[in-house]
Amino acid sequence: MLTKIHVAQGIEKSKARARQIFYWPGINNEIENMVKSCRVCEKFSSKDRREPLNVYELPKRPWQRLAADIFSYGDHSFLVVMDTYSNWLEVVKIQSKSTEEVIRKFMSIFSKFACPDTLICDNIPSGSEKMKAFVREWNFNIVTRSANCPRSNGLEETAAGIAKKTVKQSMDTNKDMYSMLMEYRNCPLKQDQITSYSRTPYAKDTPKCKRKVKEEAGVWTKVL
Repeated sequence: MLTKIHVAQGIEKSKARARQIFYWPGINNEIENMVKSCRVCEKFSSKDRREPLNVYELPKRPWQRLAADIFSYGDHSFLVVMDTYSNWLEVVKIQSKSTEEVIRKFMSIFSKFACPDTLICDNIPSGSEKMKAFVREWNFNIVTRSANCPRSNGLEETAAGIAKKTVKQSMDTNKDMYSMLMEYRNCPLKQDQITSYSRTPYAKDTPKCKRKVKEEAGVWTKVL
């Protein structure tokens, strides 16, 4: 059971996730020991944990400002998009890093959720004429990372870091990446138990993630 809630998350996130579903005396110590002894976490843990700089004001609503990045792992490349209001994370595999492929993936994501006001990006072909035309047609602003301060935008750096760890652990353990993303979205962001899903604009209309939490809680209740 503890292994299931751990997935790609650290100690505090795993504790917060456990509090949503079950409890027994000594569970915090068990979670700490489990995460510390996790071979995959040790392998993919960040060696440099400097806090990323954030020079932007907090957004006031979902999908107002997104952070995007492209990263590669093995023979695969991925586009990662994070909503900086809810921390909702989208990770999609891309066939290439071409402007056309990236635009197609953006269009797919925007059509499901909403077109952002601002897209902050890194490693994205934002200067091409096709990308500029896409930005004009869909009516949003695009901001690239400062060349003089490579860590000035911690937004896409944070998104890429979470996505990379999820993808790496998924491939290394043969776990489904989308199930791991579901666990991340269901995990409380802070002590107030607010999750990424609960801060999205459609949470009240299509509580799919909430149903998943309830279903899993029911299964674990029977086990206990």
